[in-house]
Amino acid sequence: MSGAIYYRSGRFEVTEYLLKTPRKTYAIAHIENVSVERPLLYFLVPPALGLIGFAAIFQRYLYASEIAALAVAFALALAAALIFGCLQVHSLALRGEEVALTYGLVRQLREVRDAAAEAMVAHEKRRRRDDVT
Repeated sequence: MSGAIYYRSGRFEVTEYLLKTPRKTYAIAHIENVSVERPLLYFLVPPALGLIGFAAIFQRYLYASEIAALAVAFALALAAALIFGCLQVHSLALRGEEVALTYGLVRQLREVRDAAAEAMVAHEKRRRRDDVT
């Protein structure tokens, strides 16, 4: 019962019946919603902006190498916040549990989300077609 494959890459696979992540496997029929977020933006960007503000305020007391180090720390924090994300699967099967989270590169997680959405639409069309007949 593998069905059509919408997406397959290393740790993820989306078929017409299943969404497989490194942690769990979900039936497409039980998935309510799949979303991608960047939770690191909330934790990395404010301190990084604080570093840049610190460097701007105290630039006359800092060596150029110290300012450069603060700028590099800002750039790395911003890059990490933009590159890494979290795939959230809201499923009927998770009744009392928290939302299932899987971390990875935002680009790959968006591809998984889009494939899962496509599989969910195809499943809904099959279900409606089966109800009519």
